Amino acid sequence: GRWPGPGYRGARGPPPGGPADLRGEVSLSARDLAFVPATEEESVALPDLEASGRIEDGGLDVRLAASDPAFNVVGDLALAPLATDGDLTGSVTVAIDDLAPARVFDQRIETLDGRVDGSLSIAGTPAAPRVTGRFELADGALRLNDPDVRLESLAASLEVDDSGRFRLSGTGLQKDGQVRLDASGSGLFDGALQAEAALRGEGLRARHPDWELTVSPDLTLTVADGRARLRGRVDVPAAEIR
Repeated sequence: GRWPGPGYRGARGPPPGGPADLRGEVSLSARDLAFVPATEEESVALPDLEASGRIEDGGLDVRLAASDPAFNVVGDLALAPLATDGDLTGSVTVAIDDLAPARVFDQRIETLDGRVDGSLSIAGTPAAPRVTGRFELADGALRLNDPDVRLESLAASLEVDDSGRFRLSGTGLQKDGQVRLDASGSGLFDGALQAEAALRGEGLRARHPDWELTVSPDLTLTVADGRARLRGRVDVPAAEIR
């Protein structure tokens, strides 16, 4: 594009006086993207990407979409005026029908299944953003290969409100065991994070070529004043060393 001011070929008119005088737009389109893991022979197809931004009348508008048959994320963001104390508004919606491609990011993940749905609303200012949203995981399954740990019927939900409070809960099952996670806290946006998370399980089995364990955890993690404290116990009702 051409920008008015000294030193630019074809410049016309006086230099801009501030953000209100800025005009412009940019767009990006990317298709046939792929991620190639260092340890994988085959690449993993990534969603197509469409993004655009416009500066006009002293404000900024941004739109983003990433999609493929099993993945869809759409978002928009507006800032007016274009300043750290400007009004910020926006939203993001997420619909992921297949989590399996994400396993390439960690070699310990043998299988990963499930779907994720959720949305976010954005408000506040760039200097003090506020987010409200909810995300849910359903029909999940996970298998790790080192050690061999399997969880079925995974389900989880995360809720965040614009005051910075949040709540997370999740459950998973094994053939003869179960596990549950419950967490809540505050201070997501003001740097004063306080949270407590409880992990409780019974009859969970983990296997390794050299050993096999059955464990029942009862753990609580507390975060406050910049410090974390873990307390509780892990019972081992059965163990075999080969």
